[in-house]
Amino acid sequence: MTAQVDALVRLAHGQFRDRQFELAATTLSGVLMMSPQHVGARLLQAAIDLRLDRYRNAHAHVLAVAAHPPTDAATEYELFQRLRTFNEHALMAESARRLLGLKPLDVGQQMQLASSLSGIGAAELAEQVLKRMQAKEPRHVATLLTDGYLATNQGDFPRAKQALEAAIARESRLAMAHWLLARLRTQNEASNHVARLRRVLADRSLTAPDRAQIGFALHKELHDLGEVAAAWEALVTACAQKREITPYDEAATMALFDAIEAAPRWPSASVPADAAATPIFIVGMHRSGTTLLERMLGRHPQVVDCGETYRFTAQLREAADHQCKGVVDARIIQSADRFDAAAIARGYAAASRWRLREDSTHYTEKLPSNFLLIGLIKRALPQARILHMRRDPMDTCLSNLRELFSDACAYSYDQGELGRYYRRYERLMAHWHRCFPGEILDVRYEDLVANPEAEARRVLDYCGLPWRDDVVDVTGHGGAVTTASAVQVRSPIHRRSVGGWRTYEAQMAPLRAILGA
Repeated sequence: MTAQVDALVRLAHGQFRDRQFELAATTLSGVLMMSPQHVGARLLQAAIDLRLDRYRNAHAHVLAVAAHPPTDAATEYELFQRLRTFNEHALMAESARRLLGLKPLDVGQQMQLASSLSGIGAAELAEQVLKRMQAKEPRHVATLLTDGYLATNQGDFPRAKQALEAAIARESRLAMAHWLLARLRTQNEASNHVARLRRVLADRSLTAPDRAQIGFALHKELHDLGEVAAAWEALVTACAQKREITPYDEAATMALFDAIEAAPRWPSASVPADAAATPIFIVGMHRSGTTLLERMLGRHPQVVDCGETYRFTAQLREAADHQCKGVVDARIIQSADRFDAAAIARGYAAASRWRLREDSTHYTEKLPSNFLLIGLIKRALPQARILHMRRDPMDTCLSNLRELFSDACAYSYDQGELGRYYRRYERLMAHWHRCFPGEILDVRYEDLVANPEAEARRVLDYCGLPWRDDVVDVTGHGGAVTTASAVQVRSPIHRRSVGGWRTYEAQMAPLRAILGA
C-alpha cells in the first residue's frame, strides 16, 4: 500500500509540474482514499486547489495537515508557508515552534521563517530562529541580513548597523542590506554611503530588482545630504526600474473603485456575543501617518497594536471561495451580496484572538488599503472603529514616490498614476462618509503632530477608551515595527516632514496639476 501511495504522489507531482491540475487532483483523490491523512498529498492538493481558484478546499486541506502536523522539518516548513498563504497567523506560530524542535532548515529558509514571523508580530519567535542561525552559521550573509532586519524592526539601530555592514563586507552587492542601512539614520556629509552605492550601481550585472532597491537607497542618502537635483534624478531612475518589474493595470484599478462605489449598502450583522474586543481599523493612503497613530494607540494598556495584516481580507476570500490579489478584487465585490456577514465576523475575531491579552478591550488593524473595504467592514463588524488618516496630498504623494514597496502600491512609481489614484481614493472616502455619517473619524496628520494631546483625546474618545497621558510618548513603545516607518516612529513626535514636498516643488509640477493643489 505504501509503495503504491508514494508512486501516485510522485505521479501527481509530475502532473502538477506539467500544469495538468485537474489530472493531478484526480490522481490525489485516489491517494486520499487510501491514506486520508497523507500530508504530502494534502499539501499538494491545496496547491492545486489554489491554482484552480478553489480557496475553501485549499484552506481545508491545509487546516487538516495542521491538525495532524508532520514530523520532518522540510514538510513542516511547507506547511508553514501554506498557512502564511491563508493568513493563519496563530497556526503559523505553532508551526514555527515545532520547527524549532526539529532538524534546522537551510539558512535561506530560516531567514524567510524569521522574516515571516516578524511580519505577523511574533517577534520573540523570530529572534529564536535567528539565534539558531547564529549558533550554526553566524557569519553567513543570510544570518547577518536577518539580524539587521529584525534589529531594525525592534529599534536596535546600532545592532542593525553592525550586522548590515558585516553582511555587505561579505557580499558587496547585497541590495537589501544597502537599502536598510540607508534608512537607519539621516546621513550627513561626514558619514554616508553615496560613493559606495554608486559603485555598486555601476555594476552592469546587477539584477533589475537589486538595481531598483539600491537606487532607492541612493536617492534617500542624496536627499538627506540636500543634493536635491541628484536625489530627484536617482528617484526617477529607481521608480522607472521598479515600474518595469511591477505590473500596474490602471484601468482595472479604476474599474474596481467604480465597482466598490456602485455596490449596494449591505445590512450590518449583529455584533457577536463573543466579541470581547473592539477592532480599530486605521485606514488611508500609505505614508499618511497610520503607523504613528497606531503607535500612540498601542501605548494604551487596553489596546493591542496588531500592525498590518490581511486577516479581514482572508475572511472575504473564504466567503467568496476566491484568492484575490491585494485586499479585494472585482469578483469579491460581485459576490458580496451572498456573504454570511456573521461568519466573516466570527472568523475575523477568531483569527485575531491569538494576539490579545486577557485585559485587552481593543486591537488595531493598520492596513492602510483597507479603506477599500469600509463598506464590508461596517457590514460584518458594525462595532468596529474606523480611523481615517489624512495628510497633505502633496506630502502624501511624495512620500509614496520615495518609498520602495514590495509588491503593493504598484501605482506609486509614476506621478500621473499616483495622482489619479489619490484623487480616486479621495472620492471613495467621500462616498464612505456619505454612507456612514459620523462613523468614520478623520485624523489629520498635521493636527496630530502639531497638537498630539488634543488629537489623541479625540481619537480615544471616539474609540471608547479612557485618557492616558503616556499615549503621546511614542518613544516609550518597545514593540516591533515592520512597516516602512520602522525607523521614523522611534523618534519623538515632530513636524519636520510637514510641507516636505516643497523640496521638489518644481519636479512635482505634473503631480500638482493632477491634484489641483
